[in-house]
Amino acid sequence: MGTILLYCDPVISISLESKDTTKEMWDHLKQTYGTPMVVLAYTDFLHLMKIKINPSDDLGSKLAKLNMILGALAAQKYMGTGPYKYSFVGPD
Repeated sequence: MGTILLYCDPVISISLESKDTTKEMWDHLKQTYGTPMVVLAYTDFLHLMKIKINPSDDLGSKLAKLNMILGALAAQKYMGTGPYKYSFVGPD
């Protein structure tokens, strides 16, 4: 339950403080804000594409960010059609 509160905007967190279980929190969020749309999936995908890992960066934090975005995309259960191609661009 604490993780949900940490990731929510402070104004939204206030409305969740009266909930006793994680299910009650999710139900409240779903009822209030609806289910994620394609636009949200696209926004998460753009965040994913903007991740850059430089040699001096903390690899653990970058992988955690990558994992968080992939988890958000998976949770939305939005499945596009067609083949997907991934590329990793190294330093110049």
